[in-house]
Parts: sequence; structure tokens; C-alpha cells
Amino acid sequence: MIPCYSSPMIDISHEYRKRPRAFIGAGIIALSFVAALAITHTANRSVEVWALRSAQPAGVRLEPAMLEKVEVYLPESLARYLPASDSPMNKILNVGVGAGELIPRLGVGINAQSAYRREVPIKVGKIDLPPNLQGNDLVDLYLIPSSTNGATTTSTAIARSIRVIAVDNRSRELGGDVGVLFDMDEREIAAFLSSYSGGRIVVVRHGR
Repeated sequence: MIPCYSSPMIDISHEYRKRPRAFIGAGIIALSFVAALAITHTANRSVEVWALRSAQPAGVRLEPAMLEKVEVYLPESLARYLPASDSPMNKILNVGVGAGELIPRLGVGINAQSAYRREVPIKVGKIDLPPNLQGNDLVDLYLIPSSTNGATTTSTAIARSIRVIAVDNRSRELGGDVGVLFDMDEREIAAFLSSYSGGRIVVVRHGR
């Protein structure tokens, strides 16, 4: 008669007390493996879209040197940006886009939306704009509200990624306010001018 042997039962709690470090190490390895699988799964769901290498104002014609493809994970807002399969080469950028920013799907067209573009002149204090600001620079405009009772005020962005058309450097040399001409969307001008009258404007240039 052939004897029958049964394999001994492993007492997990006893083994853990004998080698706790080994169990903890195995647990860490298992967690790392699960995390790696999750990251790989997320990466596989990323897509390629177009972005700008450097800041560009509205109205420029896009060239290969300005563009790059980047992989992003945008499950909810992917439709808002230009996919790599849709080439923006030689198209017109209808909105200002900063360096490294994704290009909006509706932000490019065959022709510039000149019907909506307007030239807006304003005065800016000499100390409130970069000393070497020039045409075609891309800037944001911040408002520092006038304070009538000495209370602390908070600055607010009232225009983003707009293009400078020209700077009146003659007024700068005379020491007064500097005249600056901006390219803006007609539909945003009324709100901008209403805000502009409420305090000081500070011009913040995007990196070149």
C-alpha cells in the first residue's frame, strides 16, 4: 500500500513573526508592481496634441519651428485642443497662446478673424511696463484698483495673451505715461475699458 503524505499547512502569522521584514518587503514590491501597472494603463490613454514652443500673439501664421507635439492625458477636455492628426502648419493663430501651452482647436483658422480684431490704445505708467517692451510682444494686463480709504487692494488680470502692436517710446523718454497700442478682440473691449478706468494697469510680458 502506497503511503499518502499531506503537505503541512503554512502558518502565515507564525512565518510573519519569524521574518517580518521579508513580508514587508514583499508587500512593497507588490504595491510597486500594481502602481506601475496603473501608471502604464494611464499612459496608454494619453494622446498627442499640438503646443507652441514659444509664446505667439494672435494673427501670426504658424510655422514648423513654432510647433511641437506633446503627449497629454485629457479625458474630459480633449475636444478643446488641436490633435496631432490635424496639422496647424501655415494656418493663422486667432488667439494669443503662451510658451508650452496647448493650441485650442478653435484657435486656428485659414484666415485671421480680422472682423473681430481692433486696435486699442491706452496709457501705462512708465514703471508699470517692461523697459524694452516692443511690437509683437505677448502680454497679460493686470489692474491694481485705486484705493480711496487706504485699504489693501488686490490685483486682477483683466486681459491675457494679447499682442502689443506698438509702443510710444517718445513719451517714455519724456518721463510721462507711455502710450501702448494693443490688438484685442472687439467683443472684449467694452469690459476691458470699464476695468481699465478703475486703477493702474501693469503690463506683464510673456517669456520670449
